[in-house]
Amino acid sequence: MRSLEIEKVFPDPFEEDEEEIIEDRMDEESARELAFEQGVEEANNEMVDDWKEEEELE
Repeated sequence: MRSLEIEKVFPDPFEEDEEEIIEDRMDEESARELAFEQGVEEANNEMVDDWKEEEELE
């Protein structure tokens, strides 16, 4: 019995490249990390402002 071999000539548009998947995940994590860092920085700035106001009142 003969087996039929199919050679891919064009890439499957529905097949995701593993490298692209990894890059997408890294981009998502980077966006989350950036948002977290911005949130922390903003909270830190608010605390510093509060301390300055307290010092001015004293």
